[in-house]
Amino acid sequence: MEAVRYALQAVLPVALLLLLGCLMRKRELVSEHFAAEGDHLCMRLLFPVLLFRSISQGELALDSCLRSIAFAYGVIAVSLLAGILLIPRLVHDRNQIAVVIQSLYRGNFTLYGIPFSQLLGGAGAAAAASAIAAATLPVLNIAAVVMYAWYAGREQRSWTQLLKGILKNPVLWGVFLGLAFRPFHMALPGPLESLTASLAAMASPLAFLTLGVKLYGGRVPAGQRRLTGAVVLFKLLIMPLLALPVAIWGFGLRGTELIPVFLFTAAPSAITTYQLAGEYGADDLLAGSIVTISTLFSSVTLCLFVAVLKNLSLI
Repeated sequence: MEAVRYALQAVLPVALLLLLGCLMRKRELVSEHFAAEGDHLCMRLLFPVLLFRSISQGELALDSCLRSIAFAYGVIAVSLLAGILLIPRLVHDRNQIAVVIQSLYRGNFTLYGIPFSQLLGGAGAAAAASAIAAATLPVLNIAAVVMYAWYAGREQRSWTQLLKGILKNPVLWGVFLGLAFRPFHMALPGPLESLTASLAAMASPLAFLTLGVKLYGGRVPAGQRRLTGAVVLFKLLIMPLLALPVAIWGFGLRGTELIPVFLFTAAPSAITTYQLAGEYGADDLLAGSIVTISTLFSSVTLCLFVAVLKNLSLI
């Protein structure tokens, strides 16, 4: 019951932000222009600051988490390779390909990983989750930008255009600066520390709020509804069912090592899927519906997986 309560506590604030955005749009307190400007602010400033702080200040306990980190990298590599090979054959709209690929390989581990790990496994699991997050954030963000820069739009880009698009992305500059500052363990001056902390704290709430504004009145076509359902089903159920046996029997992960790995594979699609879709002119309505539905249904699927793993004495 504690896991159920915690899952609901994690999901309900997000659901309420989405609902608040819809109500604000319905009452005409904000406009579509507000949502567009909010998305722009998130991508150009708030998310880069959030990533800079997460990477530069995170503790990376490599010595005790090598197997978990290796498994997380394996999940990313296999998911990306399978997505690149299969999704373009199944999804024929180029503006949807990157959305589907990122929705499948990237979960909202930043929101779910550390607090859920702390609840289920205490300080040891939380430390492992922090290590996984710090080790995978740069790779996840670079891959996401490359996917959108390559696939978004009707025409395939040249390598020069792709590189230019990657280097201009503020999210990656947040990653690069975080990696540059990390080895020096440099503390920002007091005012800058407070400023960046405030900006980072705004990123996810504003992103979900603007998503709610955009979702109000937006009708997802029947084909997209089927695609959304298929992506959510794979992300929340099929992917963990495929990955967990490999983690348990292939990598020998149990207890505090298994908890963050399980969450890495089972977390709902990340909000940056929607943010990047809008930034690159991809199908942000599809991305928004996948993020919303997967977030809401994850409160059920996460609890089911926790119950099964606890009954099997694996966590």
